[in-house]
Amino acid sequence: MVERKALPLVIMTGFWGVVGIVLPIIVHFLMRGSPNKGIVQLMLMMTAACCYLFWLCAFLFQLNPLLGPQLDSSLIAFIQAEWENNPVEPQ
Repeated sequence: MVERKALPLVIMTGFWGVVGIVLPIIVHFLMRGSPNKGIVQLMLMMTAACCYLFWLCAFLFQLNPLLGPQLDSSLIAFIQAEWENNPVEPQ
């Protein structure tokens, strides 16, 4: 079974793989005599590559963020008091 964090990666890779690999093959047979067949195939492959790369970057940046929220200590104390955790005194 696929790990929970890897499931979106597997699904989206499969989806864009279908768009970029399978659909151009189908277009090859459906548009046999058309002069625009190559353009449509290239359009599908480039769309899949660009959209997948954009999605992959967004997914990976959220998976391990470099920056987090910068909270004031009084706000942290307020949040802890509201969430009924061990409240701390603001510094």
